[in-house]
Amino acid sequence: MTSPNELRFAVVSDLHCHHSSQGTAKTLLLSDADRSPSSQHPVEALLDLIKVASLQADILLMPGDITNEVDQQGMISGWGFIQEIANALHASCIAPTLGNHDVISRKPSDDAFKHARRLRSPTFPSTNDQAFDQFWSKGFFALDGQQWRVLAVNSVASHTTEESAKQGLVTNHQLAAIQSFLSATTPKAVQVAVCHHHPLLHEDIGLGKSDVMENGSLLIETLSEHGFCLLVHGHKHHPKLTYSSGSTPLPILASGSFSAGMKNGLASRTRNVFHLVTVNVPQRIGEPVTGRIETWQFRQWKGWSPATWEAVDFPHITGFGCFEHADVLAARVENAYRRRNVSFARWADVIQNIPEITMIPPAVFEAVGERLKKGGVDLQPFPPNEPRYIGVPQ
Repeated sequence: MTSPNELRFAVVSDLHCHHSSQGTAKTLLLSDADRSPSSQHPVEALLDLIKVASLQADILLMPGDITNEVDQQGMISGWGFIQEIANALHASCIAPTLGNHDVISRKPSDDAFKHARRLRSPTFPSTNDQAFDQFWSKGFFALDGQQWRVLAVNSVASHTTEESAKQGLVTNHQLAAIQSFLSATTPKAVQVAVCHHHPLLHEDIGLGKSDVMENGSLLIETLSEHGFCLLVHGHKHHPKLTYSSGSTPLPILASGSFSAGMKNGLASRTRNVFHLVTVNVPQRIGEPVTGRIETWQFRQWKGWSPATWEAVDFPHITGFGCFEHADVLAARVENAYRRRNVSFARWADVIQNIPEITMIPPAVFEAVGERLKKGGVDLQPFPPNEPRYIGVPQ
């Protein structure tokens, strides 16, 4: 574990890996691509970043779409790339699920999931016999550590025909099995869920609503009821952090895509991304859980670099778990700044006693910035990017 008081989850989603023989590249991660120079290869470049920045994770989450259009070579190679990344991060385990591109749904097949079932070194989704059986028989599996639990949900378990593959689904049987499992087991201090499809509408930049997960709100309700602190999903290729509605809001991270080719306007709004989610482990089960998300963007010939709001629609640093109103947070920041009696100060110095400011999603942080600006206090750069300085314009 990276720290006794922290858990770190790496998120690598939507690789869309395939062999070049499939035709026009739909990904930046071709299974037969040259890995040199590393700046042209998302995995090789990430291995460089991990080494240079000394990145570590306890668990690697993989929300599906390992391959593209059920390319068998892409599935095998993509699964291998995931192992490489996990090993480089010193992750103790991998918690993957399947996406719509991993399932043979567009033509008749004796087994729509055969490419995933046949994966070896290790077996998919886990070498743990109980987890393996849970996933293939009940549509989910759970991995438990001393302080944590990861629940991986298969939102494509019903994708056996072209019609059924048009949207994600968590069936009533899956929900009942998940509810039964969680009710019968002792909760952990940190509980995170991962699935492929989005359980809430994600219609940004015309991405539509037809593929939203059916029964997604019921899944969120079940997770919230049992004390989960975060749900991570893939599929949309557009990173976003939101809260569900209700008395116990659940943070939901749309993880974006690690290496898929961008289309339908996405290329003008975002890039390929990699996340590290650091969660603060509470002292007692049931206490509020907060977390910080670091995100990097990939550019060909440039490799991985800290994400910016302007390039990715997602900042390098954001977080979740603090539900304090933006006006209240802005007032606390302004008071801390004005007590220093200087024109400009380092942002990190001003907020050192306001850790909550790093545990709010981008939209709330942007609102904090706007509130400060109205009061005559500037942040540079402006939220939701992480500011470096705070001050009053001269």
